[in-house]
Amino acid sequence: GVHMIGTFFNQSQSFKDVMQNMFDFGKSFNFSNQMPGFDLNKFWELNKKNINSTSNLNKSINDDLTAIADKQASIAKENADSLTDAMKEMSQGQITPQRLLELQGQCYQESVAKNMKNAKELGEMYTKLHMKFLEACSNQIKKNMDGCCGGGSCTESHTSSNKKR
Repeated sequence: GVHMIGTFFNQSQSFKDVMQNMFDFGKSFNFSNQMPGFDLNKFWELNKKNINSTSNLNKSINDDLTAIADKQASIAKENADSLTDAMKEMSQGQITPQRLLELQGQCYQESVAKNMKNAKELGEMYTKLHMKFLEACSNQIKKNMDGCCGGGSCTESHTSSNKKR
């Protein structure tokens, strides 16, 4: 186990070298007898493409997460500004207890309404991000499976071979 890992990676190797070593090691296995129609070389080539796809997906997700973080920062600033304004008004010298209660109630209502709106908006942003991620993963898996099965759909070839039985 440890020796095997050592053959793939040492500290002086670049990531590209590690991937090439793994690719070369994987070529030594012959799955064609156990899995007719499965092309291991195509599988390894697809994995190389996966690295590029993953990099692009990571950039896109990072952009979306940055937008979410910016939105959260904007919400925090908005809340701080609202609280500051409310505190200024409440701390004015000649405010009656009744007016203070009115201001506190108004502040609470506005705060709850804003927080609900913001929670909904952030939830939608996260949901969109998760769906984008799942769709990208699903598409990449489909591309990989189609590529490994000689260009045809693996699910179709698997289904048709099951029907013949």
